[in-house]
Amino acid sequence: MIFDQDVWWVEAWVGSPTKISNREYTISSGSHQNARDQICFNFLGHGQGDIQPTATVTIDGQSGGSNPSSGGSQAGSDPGNTGGGGTGGKKNYGEALGKSILFYNAQRSGKLPPNNPIPWRGDSNVGDCVPGGWHDAGDHVKFGLPLSSTATLLGWSLVQFKDGYEKAGQLDQMYDMIKWVYDYFLLAWNPGKQELCVQVGDGNADHTFWGRPEDMHMARPCKYVNGGTPGADIAGGTAAAMAAGAIGYKDKDAGYANRLLEGAKSLYNFAKSNRGVFTGGAPFYGSSGDADEMCEGAM
Repeated sequence: MIFDQDVWWVEAWVGSPTKISNREYTISSGSHQNARDQICFNFLGHGQGDIQPTATVTIDGQSGGSNPSSGGSQAGSDPGNTGGGGTGGKKNYGEALGKSILFYNAQRSGKLPPNNPIPWRGDSNVGDCVPGGWHDAGDHVKFGLPLSSTATLLGWSLVQFKDGYEKAGQLDQMYDMIKWVYDYFLLAWNPGKQELCVQVGDGNADHTFWGRPEDMHMARPCKYVNGGTPGADIAGGTAAAMAAGAIGYKDKDAGYANRLLEGAKSLYNFAKSNRGVFTGGAPFYGSSGDADEMCEGAM
């Protein structure tokens, strides 16, 4: 294969690729291919930037082709966008991104908005001490540690790859999805009381119920960290998530971004004076220390 632009490496799912240069590769079919077999190569080229290279493919050993002097045939091939922009090729990455966003919308707790995109979900746990947020995995507890780490990662993905969300037609959906958890954090942190709600629900009781959150009727106790209870791991992680949200929202809604930033600052200061890990959720999501979340929050 001869490319018209530099391609750093090639992946192939049938055959073994060998790099000759940044523009020339060979793919060997292997001994499992026999005469008269149909050969179908799927390959993916990786390059730098927003490029769309075209490859000219020569098949050795095929007689009667368009290149009789070498005993092969040639055909043009467009492997799609091998850079960071667009969703070229046969794989619809925009659809995959959209369905990933829908996953978090399906995890919503509380009173759902009119634009809820999941038709089979309804209001749930509206009487929680802190309503909203996301249920944990297949359970219905709201655990502060995985909730904050997930929100931080998603928030930074919006900051770093906003153009990707936009090109995929998912930017508005991403903003709507992630605001749900930011709103929850703003309710969970009470700067006046210097108190953060770090868990809603009982993990042990929750694991005895296998059903829809709309059908839950068990008690959902709340757990907090305050001046007398350590929890800098969750507090620092939540501050990091809110700070990432402030950056992501500063050009979309400056007022909301400022609320997140002020919340992140006050919560981080609280975490600095309340070092240690939260142990009240044992045995679920125990932390090995608070240094990583505190470092993340400081950034």
